[in-house]
Amino acid sequence: MDPASRRHAELTAQIKRLTLPGEMGEAIKVLALARDFDGPLAGFAGRDLRGRL
Repeated sequence: MDPASRRHAELTAQIKRLTLPGEMGEAIKVLALARDFDGPLAGFAGRDLRGRL
C-alpha cells in the first residue's frame, strides 16, 4: 500500500485510535474464559492492570 494514499492514512488513524493509551487502548477490556485450564495465559502476561480496577 502506498504510504501517501488516502486509504493508508485512514487505516493508520484507525490503528492509532484502537491502540493508543489516550484513545481506546486503555478503554478496551478483554476477558479470557477457559475450562479445565491451569496454565498461564501468555497473551495477558505483558501488562497486568488488575490493580487499577
